[in-house]
Amino acid sequence: MLLSLSVAKSPADQEPAARAMRAQWLLVTLASLAYLAGLLYYAATRPIDGDEGFYTTAARLVWEAKIPYRDFFFQQAPLLPYLYSWIWAIHPRSLVAMRLLSTAAGGLAVFLWGAGLVSVKRLPAKVALATFLAVALNPYWLCWNVVVKTFAFANLFITVAMICLYAALRSERSHWYFAGGAALGLCTSARALYGPLIPAVLVWLFIREWRTSKPPYSRTLVFLAGAVCGLLPMIVSFLGDPHAFLFNNVQYHGLQAGFRHARGSDVYLVGYHGIGDTLAVYFYILVTNLLLLHPFFTIQAVLAVAGGLSLRKLSKKQDPAYAPQDYFYVKLALLMLVIYTATALIPFPPYLQYFDGPLVPFMLPFVAEGLRITFRAGKHWLVVLAVIAPILCLGEIRAERMTNSSDPWWRLASYRQVTQAIEASSRPDDVVLSFWPGYVFESGRRYFPGMEDQFVYRIMNMIGPEARTRYHVVSKEDIMTAISTRAVRVVVLGAWMPEYYRNLSPAERQALRSAVDANYSLVSQTDGVAVYRRRE
Repeated sequence: MLLSLSVAKSPADQEPAARAMRAQWLLVTLASLAYLAGLLYYAATRPIDGDEGFYTTAARLVWEAKIPYRDFFFQQAPLLPYLYSWIWAIHPRSLVAMRLLSTAAGGLAVFLWGAGLVSVKRLPAKVALATFLAVALNPYWLCWNVVVKTFAFANLFITVAMICLYAALRSERSHWYFAGGAALGLCTSARALYGPLIPAVLVWLFIREWRTSKPPYSRTLVFLAGAVCGLLPMIVSFLGDPHAFLFNNVQYHGLQAGFRHARGSDVYLVGYHGIGDTLAVYFYILVTNLLLLHPFFTIQAVLAVAGGLSLRKLSKKQDPAYAPQDYFYVKLALLMLVIYTATALIPFPPYLQYFDGPLVPFMLPFVAEGLRITFRAGKHWLVVLAVIAPILCLGEIRAERMTNSSDPWWRLASYRQVTQAIEASSRPDDVVLSFWPGYVFESGRRYFPGMEDQFVYRIMNMIGPEARTRYHVVSKEDIMTAISTRAVRVVVLGAWMPEYYRNLSPAERQALRSAVDANYSLVSQTDGVAVYRRRE
């Protein structure tokens, strides 16, 4: 977590220090409650992110006793549907209700950072509070900690892991090593991208313990035991069906990368040719987009670099202001930062969402030191940061929303109008063929087999009939047959259709529209989403 300055206090100073500590705790608590209130409001009003359609669907299917990979396609780690599934029992057919669980996880993560920062008694109060506000005002956490995706719980689990590892290095108590390993394992079970952190931390702990103690290296083993416990959802899923687990979590991602290259599904992939364009894509995303167009992240990165350089100098001088455990933690945080960043670069092209928010916990020790030396440079820098941080926060929240949820059909009002039309045109047990599964989730109707996850369209033409059946991937022929024979009562066209259309020739697109017009009647059209009911 964060570095502590050695400042000895006399007994006469203890009471004022205790009052100051209580004031800091009160401020963190009130700020965290305000943060949670803001998340709740945003969760109830934020336009939909397209990925929420298959995450909410997976949660519903799990509550209906379906198992990820074995019973439906799901290209993420297995824990998340189980975390959200019980919301379906309490408040079924509500995306916003599931978002409330995300807000709880996001709010708790911010509070834990605040509590952890002020608990470091020798950390200057202004640095602790400023670092806490840097997390609370982070626009990427605000944007993504309210949606039903992996980010809210991944950010929570990695927060717990970082805090527990700091406590473990400071106290050398086994239960903190176990808790840190368990949290990192749960983080991986929620988002597999964090998986390489476990062996990296394990090796780092082993080398450190090997240099300072004798076998059996109990702390390393305790961390490993905790990680195994946290990884149990992954382990159980793998043992249940190894082939399906590997296809959903590994093979699919390689296949869909080929789809994106071939189809040019992103603007910067059009005309893609070889290694030169690969490097150009990385430069565009990480430099042009992430650093130049996301100033809040850029400022945090500058603070982190400044803090890292400062810590390097202090470490070389063996400055007694910091304890050896603080330097150990900084090295561990740097290792985790490098390992996660390298892993996040493997999917191609990488998404900004893999970096802007997830890097925050790893950068925080360096940001704190960067803030400390900034404050030493003059109070005017404190004023500048205090003024621009909220402005950048609000501006980048709007920019993120416009980038990822700008289409009119992602408005919550539009989403509800479409689901109401589906409900009015069908019975509870009817199957609805929708190219985006979120409408089926909210209406409570049944899914057309193989269309529970909209990302299957990226690979449907890349695997054979046997693989499609085994891994629950729909085919063009399945869809066309269902529409031509009126096998489903309701068909929904609009949202996510471009992704599906990339698999079709112009003639096949026309045939699909003709089959819909010949067999179904239009009953509703909202912001480009059309609901059709079967002609009886």
